[in-house]
Amino acid sequence: AARFRGNSSGNNNTQIRFYGANTATDQWAVGNAVATDDATRNFDIYDLVSNANRLRIDSSGRVGIGTTSPGYALDVASAVAQIGNSTDAFIQYKSTAGNWHVGANSSNAYVFYSGTYGTGTERARIDSSGRLLVGTSSQSGGSLLQVNDNRIRIATAKTPASATDTGVAGEICWDANY
Repeated sequence: AARFRGNSSGNNNTQIRFYGANTATDQWAVGNAVATDDATRNFDIYDLVSNANRLRIDSSGRVGIGTTSPGYALDVASAVAQIGNSTDAFIQYKSTAGNWHVGANSSNAYVFYSGTYGTGTERARIDSSGRLLVGTSSQSGGSLLQVNDNRIRIATAKTPASATDTGVAGEICWDANY
């Protein structure tokens, strides 16, 4: 059964309410500003049993899942969200500079691509052992950082305390003189 409710009796919203099959009470409401009952142009899917907004499309076109105040084009108010359910699941980011993809593949690696997924270039990955691989998809030597290039640049200078400073084992530093 469905109930249509207009903006009479002081309500600022218009909504459609759905009854449960085995109960005489409303279960869900879909409509304008159901969660906040204000005069905004927000569209809500509202759980009347739990008194919780489950989805909102605000007047700017932003979608909020679990929030009535989405701050982004898609704002998921949860610590965990699953996108995709396959061996290769990726999210694509588009900008005027180009497309980027990030996701997980069948090797349990987090992979960062530029270009179109499937034909783009893998730029970096974090493999299942926690190794960061830059410019390569496979590691050699077991190190936690592997860069497939002929140089690594450290952008910020750090001058040793003195010419006799022994430094810290494994630390790499430079300044304008060295």
